[in-house]
Amino acid sequence: MTHLTALLRQPQKIIFDMGNLVNDVYTGSFNVTLTATYYSPAPISPPHPADIILPISAQRSGQNQPSHFHLPQEEAISSPVIPANAIRAVVSISASGNADEEFWYTNVPNEYTDTFPDNPLPGHGPFRELQLLIDGSLAGFVWPAITVFTGGIVPSLWRPIVAPGAFDLPEYEIDISPFLPLLLDGHKHTIELAMFTHSSAAAGEISRSLGNDWLVSARLHIWTDALPSWKTTGTLHQLYASELAIHMYPQLIQDPINGSNSTLSLTHRAARNIIAISTLTTSAGNTTSTWIQGAHYDSTMRLAAGGNTQSVFTSTGGSETTAHHGARSYRHHPFLLEATFIPSKDYFALEAMIRQGESTAGAGRWSDGVVIGSGGKMGTVVEGKAKWRSNGGAKGTTEQVFAELRRLRDVEDVASYGRRVSAAGGEVVGDWEKINGRPVVRDVGVMEAEDWGQWERVLEGDWSAFDGQVHDP
Repeated sequence: MTHLTALLRQPQKIIFDMGNLVNDVYTGSFNVTLTATYYSPAPISPPHPADIILPISAQRSGQNQPSHFHLPQEEAISSPVIPANAIRAVVSISASGNADEEFWYTNVPNEYTDTFPDNPLPGHGPFRELQLLIDGSLAGFVWPAITVFTGGIVPSLWRPIVAPGAFDLPEYEIDISPFLPLLLDGHKHTIELAMFTHSSAAAGEISRSLGNDWLVSARLHIWTDALPSWKTTGTLHQLYASELAIHMYPQLIQDPINGSNSTLSLTHRAARNIIAISTLTTSAGNTTSTWIQGAHYDSTMRLAAGGNTQSVFTSTGGSETTAHHGARSYRHHPFLLEATFIPSKDYFALEAMIRQGESTAGAGRWSDGVVIGSGGKMGTVVEGKAKWRSNGGAKGTTEQVFAELRRLRDVEDVASYGRRVSAAGGEVVGDWEKINGRPVVRDVGVMEAEDWGQWERVLEGDWSAFDGQVHDP
């Protein structure tokens, strides 16, 4: 929370919003306690968090309501007043797909929603791009990571291990410091969060056509000059935002006997780059501000059996670089899903296999003020298989590995950490740790020596350590 120091210096209203369904079947309610612990900063704490934090939100706290925007029902536009002595600005974005958009990565383009007449498919395609627009022009973008919530796909997958991000939704950061010469010109400016999809192969471009419901909001973290009376000036020397290169390759196979659609296969590929470079004049002299961003996306999908079976493979990777505040690379890879819906007269059943992984190298974040040198890596991968029936009966097995490698720079002298947890039948059946290359004895499970190498492979984005290790429930 140190990066939110600017908000903690004075009294604030906290609105805790957790949606809940209560009826004659689901009768539970939440009893929540929020506790804050304050302590002296350790050497790893941010050396200089933002001086000011401004909202990019619907600002409904005055009505005791949550302040996130709903897309596409609302326009997520704000006009924050940035102080004249601002020398750095980073937007931290929250975006969560819900309702019709909870499983957006499994959706098909609009012209294929009726491929199987007895089983309409969700539309708007499997690609989402959240754009950060300054006065309507692209300044940065986010390709959201896939988040599977605790009841998602097959409920028995997530007992008790949950998918990455389910309880800690990721935030995405875009450094808009190169745009300060524009934002500080004395005129009113807008910052907008806009979600785009690739909804139709015929259109050949992205659009704001979107299902309900994306919840989005952001914080603008601002660092100011040491002189309160200073007025920052500068020049935006270069701004290049490439057109989104996106292509879809469909293949529809029909039954040779009756002519009905039997298999739909879709491949999507996308890439985009942004470069923004400015010179800012501060009280300490001129400084260069940059934001360089690039990403690539691949998705392959196959539907068969009247749309009741679906396989999905999705991979997203990219890099983000600033002039003085670090750089990072990331991979959301792989996301693999094999899902089957089994209809029956008196019940229905769900079966699925899932593998989800992500890895990050470099600084990773900028709004918290931390600058991490090269060599830092973090990765995780979870794999599970599960079966569930609507009239009772569920089985599931899940396993997750987490690995972190960093420079020896904290008070505990922790250079590496690894954790592997296995669950079956709703209980943890294996739990192992490794700190600084040495195993830590735990109460559950036994880890063989040859298994320790999987942490290193996870850090490199190699998930083969899991092949064959998670068995049918």
